[in-house]
Amino acid sequence: MDYTQTPPDELRRLYIRATPRQRYKVAIERITNAASGPSLLVTVMSALEGFARCVAVRGMMRDGHTFDGAYGRLRNLGPVELIADYICAPSHIAPQELCGTLAWAQLPEAVSFRNLLVHEATYLHGGTCKRLTSAARHILDTLAKREGAL
Repeated sequence: MDYTQTPPDELRRLYIRATPRQRYKVAIERITNAASGPSLLVTVMSALEGFARCVAVRGMMRDGHTFDGAYGRLRNLGPVELIADYICAPSHIAPQELCGTLAWAQLPEAVSFRNLLVHEATYLHGGTCKRLTSAARHILDTLAKREGAL
């Protein structure tokens, strides 16, 4: 089977059926190689989500919401919803226009793989990690430039 094109839900289905020995081996590889592609993808996606939440909260505060009210409303949303609904929509700009069509199209996949990596501590094909990390980093940098943070 070619795992380089396996969707995250299918990869999860396959991975959760691994034996304890297999799971432990992968866990130790992830711990030993903390700077690997999967760890970087998790870090970049977390950074993008946190930054998008910060921008969205500030936008809601400009519209009269309190910090606690805005943060409470947004704290459990992921980067796709934060960017589309709370950053782009109020500005009347399409997320594809702000983030770039290719990067935006890859964001839901990056979220799914990030969640898989966080909860299952598995590995991904290096090309997948690089592609999704690059897309997420592009969006993070785009938001940072827009907000004057870069």
